[in-house]
Amino acid sequence: MPVASSTLHESGDIDYTTYNLRDDDPTTAWVEGVDGYGEGQTLSFYSDDCEYCECPDSISRIGIINGYAKSDATFKNNSRVKDFEIMTTEVVTEEAYRSDNGYYNVELHPGDPSCDDSYHANKIYRFTMKDTKDEQFFSFGGKKAILNMTLTIKSVYKGAKYKDTAISEILFYGD
Repeated sequence: MPVASSTLHESGDIDYTTYNLRDDDPTTAWVEGVDGYGEGQTLSFYSDDCEYCECPDSISRIGIINGYAKSDATFKNNSRVKDFEIMTTEVVTEEAYRSDNGYYNVELHPGDPSCDDSYHANKIYRFTMKDTKDEQFFSFGGKKAILNMTLTIKSVYKGAKYKDTAISEILFYGD
């Protein structure tokens, strides 16, 4: 389950928890819970399927349904993510991190014979979303063995009524 830096308190029988990001229901949403528009708020995802030095399920792209997509009115009334970045921790080979200067905090894992050619490295990806409630796709530039990732909201499309920023779904693809 994703971990959020903040979450808006429930309103009546409606909750805005991170569960809504992965429930396959675009009429529900996670909503950040700080004063203002939510710039700087984060969502962190951790792979439950990863061993110490390899991930069986690699991710090539993510799909996001932005805003509170319950209806056209809830979409426009609530703020939506515009610019965001994703910081990943990936399992990479020495060749991969040396040929891609975007990796940093590269660490070899000595002492584990199954990880002879395995490194953990961080990388930041920056994206801009369109102001639509249609699913949008963001590529990592090929399959990546991602151990964890943190999405950070950098800017928003302001809501007509509320400052609260919402995301309805986040999906992971390995194709």
